[in-house]
Amino acid sequence: MVEYPIDECELMDLAIIENISFMKKINGDYINCTQQDRDLMLEVSPFKISNLPVVTVPINIFIDDTPANKSRRWDALHCIQSQLAAVPLKDEQRNRNVMVLGTSDKVAILDIAKPICEDVLCLKSSGIRGFDAMTKENIMITSDVNCIIADYNCVSLVCNHLGPSANKFCPKCMADSSDPLSFEWEKRTPNKTQRTIEHIKIARNKVEIRKENGVKEHTNCFWEIINCHKDTPTGLLHFMYLGLVKHLVQLCLTKLSEQQKEKLELHLNSLNLTSFPYPVNGKFIKYVDSRQGKDFKTYVQVAFFNMEYVRLPMKYLQAISALAMMSKHIHTTEGTETVDKDIKNYIAIIKEKIPELSSKKKTHLCMHLIDDIKEHGCLLEYSEDAFEKNHGLIRSEIFIQNQLAKSRDTAAQFSRNAILEHIISGGYFLDNNNWIQASQQVQSFGRVNIVEKFMGKGNETKGKFTLSKLDKKDNLQKLSDLQILQAFVNCGLSISSYNEQCTVTQFFGNALTKSGERATLGGYVLYLEEEEEKIGRIKQLANIKSGKLCIEIAVIVTSRPVIYRCQNIEAVMFSAEEIIVPLKNLIQNVHLIHDCIGGFCPIKETKQIVKVEQEMIEKTIKHLQHNVNHDVYLINKFRLTHLKDKYIV
Repeated sequence: MVEYPIDECELMDLAIIENISFMKKINGDYINCTQQDRDLMLEVSPFKISNLPVVTVPINIFIDDTPANKSRRWDALHCIQSQLAAVPLKDEQRNRNVMVLGTSDKVAILDIAKPICEDVLCLKSSGIRGFDAMTKENIMITSDVNCIIADYNCVSLVCNHLGPSANKFCPKCMADSSDPLSFEWEKRTPNKTQRTIEHIKIARNKVEIRKENGVKEHTNCFWEIINCHKDTPTGLLHFMYLGLVKHLVQLCLTKLSEQQKEKLELHLNSLNLTSFPYPVNGKFIKYVDSRQGKDFKTYVQVAFFNMEYVRLPMKYLQAISALAMMSKHIHTTEGTETVDKDIKNYIAIIKEKIPELSSKKKTHLCMHLIDDIKEHGCLLEYSEDAFEKNHGLIRSEIFIQNQLAKSRDTAAQFSRNAILEHIISGGYFLDNNNWIQASQQVQSFGRVNIVEKFMGKGNETKGKFTLSKLDKKDNLQKLSDLQILQAFVNCGLSISSYNEQCTVTQFFGNALTKSGERATLGGYVLYLEEEEEKIGRIKQLANIKSGKLCIEIAVIVTSRPVIYRCQNIEAVMFSAEEIIVPLKNLIQNVHLIHDCIGGFCPIKETKQIVKVEQEMIEKTIKHLQHNVNHDVYLINKFRLTHLKDKYIV
């Protein structure tokens, strides 16, 4: 038997090869193909018959469990969802691009996945007829799976891996506990895994072989559509925030006394985190073991300053700093070089100074992070946020049912939602060989704001106005004539255009920056002054109208850089000087944290009336009071939204 590479073969007419037999290789032996296999190989692709444009829609598949009840008892509801993988990053996380494929609390998750894999294979081979709404043409639609997103346990299930209890604990490589933080471990391949599975099936000592190789021989339909070892990238939520960050924070808390933990809570309560999507407070420290990934995502951005306040040993602060910078750089799309450097820096700190974290299985996943980014793109491309958010919708559907057929009722409801969304968004339907839309009146229902928000389209009017929240208070500090003249000059207008008699000044609560964020009164911003970027505090936001002229300005309290005891942290001190800049010079918000150590900020006790079990009682509340005479603030370079790592040159 002679084997020829496929690229050396020539295309022949089907009539010529009718009498040629086909054979396939199984376990090194060649056997004749069945008539069914032969007919399948000689079948003409439907894509060639139709002569229609072919559109491939790649998807990501998400596998996870969510609680099926509201009680404390865990009742796993298996969920499989899909996400469009070939859309812009800002659109991937929207509800309309995430679809529930199957849920069940009775059937195993791989059994739910089996019909999904069959549908994907059918789409790849045959496709389905569709309609391109943009070009108004008939098309053939096919699909493929880009990757599978899951937590550690589900990835092990998809890879036929035994799990973290195996000697070879990694589902991607053959790493063991001898040197878990090495980049040199042999990678797992589908062929080797399949051979090991066949070996286990015929072996007597099955348990030993499973544990030694980290392979489990259950039936797995995913091998037919992807390379399970390579196409299961590390998910950001479970790897970073519920993995590395959680492990490090828990370890740091074990090194603190009860008094230090109390100070940690008070300092965290004193931080202004209103600009964060999910703010945390002192209760995070108290209930750290039960916090969600979004809480750790917020906390890691301020953890360095919080832990430094209670004098945590420097080696732990270095690890927190390295991990926070890795988290920040992962959220950018500037390539893999910076992330690779952050990973090696963090691993070096762990190896040298905190070896107890080396044995954590999720720490080892750092070894595969760069390969995943090179293969599947930035981690944000396959973030779990949109899927986890959809779990809330799934649970809300369950809790309004009679609980007799959770899977069927949930699937039916999501199907109805998908059809409704397709109709009101102007989707096309095939009717007597014609593609038609719903009427304009029906489509108008889909343009209602509350419906658009439900469908995940976002608010297109958001950010349209540069100034908002008009302030009509009578006790506002007015702008002097000198300030108004200075505003005209700074905005590039002539002083002669100022007319005191017909000048109207309006004050506002927030303004739009160049980065698209909303800067508020009292907030800290990065602004432009004579081509130089500086940090200041917003005192006033105003709209000045003089005749036909109209200018928008911000009154900024200036600052100057000062030296801080930690060399890698920048600090500024605010002065009494003010400057007026055009609103267009506001670049972005900057998160600053008060220097409580340098300011010797005291802990105060106040009495408050609180309600405890329907009874009003007086309770002593402790809080950290910032020293107003110490106007020094630290620049939080770990903030995910900050465009730069260094602001002071």
